[in-house]
Amino acid sequence: MLTLIMTTWLGATAPAGPVTYAGEQLAALSETALVPESSGVAASPRNPGVYWTHNDSGSERPRVYAFRLSAEDRARKIAKHLGYVELPGASNKDWEDIAAGPDGRFYILDGGDNPPCKRTEKRIIRFAEPRIDAGGPPVALTAKSESIRFEYPDPEDPSRPAGRDEDRFDAECLLVHPKSGDLFIVTKRSSRNTPAVRVYKRPVSKVSWDSERVHVLEFVADLSSLAMNMVTGGDVDREGRRVVLRNYWSAFEYTLLAGRPFDDIFRQKPRTIPLAAEVGSLLQGEGICYTTNGRDLVITTESPRGPADERFRVFVVPGPAVGTRP
Repeated sequence: MLTLIMTTWLGATAPAGPVTYAGEQLAALSETALVPESSGVAASPRNPGVYWTHNDSGSERPRVYAFRLSAEDRARKIAKHLGYVELPGASNKDWEDIAAGPDGRFYILDGGDNPPCKRTEKRIIRFAEPRIDAGGPPVALTAKSESIRFEYPDPEDPSRPAGRDEDRFDAECLLVHPKSGDLFIVTKRSSRNTPAVRVYKRPVSKVSWDSERVHVLEFVADLSSLAMNMVTGGDVDREGRRVVLRNYWSAFEYTLLAGRPFDDIFRQKPRTIPLAAEVGSLLQGEGICYTTNGRDLVITTESPRGPADERFRVFVVPGPAVGTRP
């Protein structure tokens, strides 16, 4: 078990004593086979117990899928399929992550760019989350979306977009600050196919949605290390106090020190959370998010991709065993 000492963040007092994460557990099997590769996952702030996920590249339609993970669903070991929202006009070139924002919207990272990183049309897409009945039949909805183009900065002039493939990155992690709406992208690897965990930012004040402008990201931090590499997903808790990043083997949680600006969180030493259950199951996990109350971590994986089963798995890393889990 991992112990993390809670402290005071931004004037809010955390519970006294240590908070403990238990070992990763297989919580449920997806009820639907429509998502053979769950590449990202995010908890709904407005639909209790509901999570949104999506396929990786190659999807026939630009859809995000809803599933429920109630106490009853966990007991049955089935993640209830609640339908989908389609985004007409959008396209899934390489959707890699999804995140909830502060404005009732969800954000999708279409930023996968396998080495040698030649993509020049990388985007972040957003849409307003609809209300759905978590106890009702699966929905088939459409929602208007908008997007921005983004690019990494030129190393010689950070105000300009990178113009060479070698200055671009493959990325699978999108973070949206739950209060400010600032956008963060955490890279996975360089154009040379070497691990590169670099954090980039686009402040919400500099975002022009649905414009043809290329939004140049701002460098924040380099987190690359032997342990921290090949990041495939991440999330910010709803209070903006913690960030979790994951790779194929472990998760890493950063905690914001009291009174510090949010970007400083990436300068702290993270605690490591082993993802032994999915590694032991030989499943490739990519998505991770906090539950709405920030207590547990929810993780999704690819399906085994066998002919008899294309349903993704849902794992949970439980937090403190107090209260009622969402």
